[in-house]
Amino acid sequence: MKIQDLTDARAVEKALAEFDDRGGLAFRKRYEFGSSTRYYVSHAGRLYDAKAIAGVAYGYQHPVTGALNNKQFDGGEAATNKVLRQLGFTIVDNQSETVEEELSWRLLVWEDLTDRRNEAGLVTPDAVRSVGAYGSFRGIWVDSARTKKVHPAGVAVGLKHTGQHYPDEFSETGALYHYPITELIQSGH
Repeated sequence: MKIQDLTDARAVEKALAEFDDRGGLAFRKRYEFGSSTRYYVSHAGRLYDAKAIAGVAYGYQHPVTGALNNKQFDGGEAATNKVLRQLGFTIVDNQSETVEEELSWRLLVWEDLTDRRNEAGLVTPDAVRSVGAYGSFRGIWVDSARTKKVHPAGVAVGLKHTGQHYPDEFSETGALYHYPITELIQSGH
């Protein structure tokens, strides 16, 4: 049992379809995977956890053995990504090193979330969290761990704006976020 034995692109397509049918949270739970922390399959306007997709696709190709779980094979460039690329799939890395890479990642995330909307125009919380587009109810959320190569202090990923609580000002080029004076547990930006 090794991920290099995954050689059938149709098996990967079946895993992608199952991910869509079940939803990411149920899919990962069933096959014992956590959310991706770095690598995603970009396919038909959506992002998928690369390692989870590969492990489940292995089971489609090798039904006697079944799907591989997270502990049974290595992910990343040396294993999972290499196999998926050889089968014709696009792998994207969310660890941006330049502004251009960060913009490209954010456009992929936007396309993914837009495509995953339900009839009411909403996406599940898991879909938003799984691509790193949500940092709880923080004011301005800087994902410094993921974006520190773009800027040493990190880059703002999101902000909370309800349009009701503070007189925030937004334009095409920026945001002035009026945060109330409070005792902060953590330093702000």
